[in-house]
Amino acid sequence: MVARREPDEGLTCPWRASQESFGGIGRHSHKSHTIVSCESEAAEAMSRPDEVRIVRLRSLGIAAASGFIISTGAAERTARSGASDALVGFEASGPAGLKITGSTPELTETEDADNITISVALAKLTTGINLRDQHMREKYLEVPKFPVTTLTVARGSLSLPTDGHKTEGDVQGTLSLHGQTRPITVHYDITSQGGALVSHGKFRIDMNAFGITVPTYLGVTVKPNVDVTASFRLSGS
Repeated sequence: MVARREPDEGLTCPWRASQESFGGIGRHSHKSHTIVSCESEAAEAMSRPDEVRIVRLRSLGIAAASGFIISTGAAERTARSGASDALVGFEASGPAGLKITGSTPELTETEDADNITISVALAKLTTGINLRDQHMREKYLEVPKFPVTTLTVARGSLSLPTDGHKTEGDVQGTLSLHGQTRPITVHYDITSQGGALVSHGKFRIDMNAFGITVPTYLGVTVKPNVDVTASFRLSGS
């Protein structure tokens, strides 16, 4: 015969403990049902043999911990509207002081539980000279075939500021351009302004690494390294 023990005086329902200790995080319309169910399962576990009781109580504890993690995760996430005030630019250089700059406002930001992705449509990328733009889009970037470039970084690798403050750093990401995907290092800074996040980023690419033919203009070949910058604003919803 297996001896039974009386319930410990200090035993507290895990769901009740998580709600009381953390200010009611996750409370909703079926709170009462959850607590009653939890207490019933705990009482049932107390009436079982020691081995079964330990396993059952551990299961209850894991369930409570999982609920707390999900609740706090949802509380910490802030929904934000789409990117605004966006501008993506590039600068290529060559001999004799040659500089070619271009830009587009066609930037969108999307995110999921793991990653943040910046997408840039290239159809409206312009350098200010129509013929050069045509060559850039059709001959070098091959925009009809590769219309969008994307930069993806892990959410956990970014340091977000508190309101009125700024953070900056370097983050590893992946850049998909011209049908090629390569790792890349991005330097970024983020400023929190009244619930909005103002972000800037910059990185350098090698056209050769992405299979892009290095352009030649008027007999002058530009350098394969191109500096890219991006800025945008995310507003709280």
